[in-house]
Amino acid sequence: ILMGGPMMGHSQYDMDAPIGKGTNAILAFCEKEERTVEHPACIRCGKCVSVCPMRLQPVFMYQYQQAGMLPALEEAHVLDCIECGACTYICPGRLHLVQAFRAGKQLINNAKAAAKAAAEAKAAELGAELKILSADQDAATQISQIEQCVTEGYQAILFEPVDPDGLRDAAKNAADAGVVVINIISACTDWEGAGISAVSYGNNVKAGETEMQQVADLLGGKGNIAILTGPSADAGGLQRMEGYENILANYPDIVQVVSPADCAWDTAQAQATVESWLSAYDLDAIVCENDGMAVGAGNAAGANSGIVISGVDGTPDGFEAIKDGRITGTVSQNGGAMAANGIEAAVTLLSGGTLETNVLVTDNTWIDASNVADYE
Repeated sequence: ILMGGPMMGHSQYDMDAPIGKGTNAILAFCEKEERTVEHPACIRCGKCVSVCPMRLQPVFMYQYQQAGMLPALEEAHVLDCIECGACTYICPGRLHLVQAFRAGKQLINNAKAAAKAAAEAKAAELGAELKILSADQDAATQISQIEQCVTEGYQAILFEPVDPDGLRDAAKNAADAGVVVINIISACTDWEGAGISAVSYGNNVKAGETEMQQVADLLGGKGNIAILTGPSADAGGLQRMEGYENILANYPDIVQVVSPADCAWDTAQAQATVESWLSAYDLDAIVCENDGMAVGAGNAAGANSGIVISGVDGTPDGFEAIKDGRITGTVSQNGGAMAANGIEAAVTLLSGGTLETNVLVTDNTWIDASNVADYE
């Protein structure tokens, strides 16, 4: 059942959903008309790109959303998507593109709200005056905001660079003017050379180490495992794999019984891969480089399967899968803490103090059934 037209209508999962005056259509599909496929997959045809009226690249936006790569998703201008449905309508792989972009927008907004709340709380705790600006992912706007803050006499500027290369000069000019400049969540290119005092962000290697250590503990230091990865050339995925290998070096009795599978961050690909694995291997754990693939693995194994299934990113889909027993846990890199740590560093420097390190890496949090309610 779709409330609305075939391209912009919303799926309804409850027949008790009300009809409002803005409802222009209701579409009901019979069995022969319904064309959902069990494992939708991108075939890289580019049709979604050719029909997008906003000139976006849905093929990459979908990958970023599935991977939980929110900075990359925002940089791909998902917030500019008007949800017209053209990409979903034309997709021969039957991907739920618009649904993914809606979810991605919500994740970005949630992350921004968490960072804003954490920054405000830390500023209030330390007695600092805080002003929050949004550049709406426009580099020119962010440069103008930095210049304006320097002109208005702000003592410190914290920002997540929209363009790591393009914002470097603006950051250096601010630092040369005596302003304490700190990057949060991501960093400008050659940030130390630009005079940036510190960076506060997550570390994918440490996230991978946290995840694999939790799995090792749950397995008692021995067992058969398999790993699902993102695209082979993706830097974040490679860093998480490095973290896995660092921990596995300490556990010779944990054995990878099958080579890591590149599932391109995709839930459906992960599900199909794990379904084939389960018919061929006796697995004690499936370690995934993001929550999307962990959910796919959980879908294949089923709820309360006895297999340890883990992910990274701390997404709402991951939390839901933890609650219903499809996956065991996920690692959150704590975006709110990145902002709070940046505020604390700025106040320390303005007070004449020094930092133990100018690279502030947030602590990772393991989220499972025992604490998932605290993070929803």
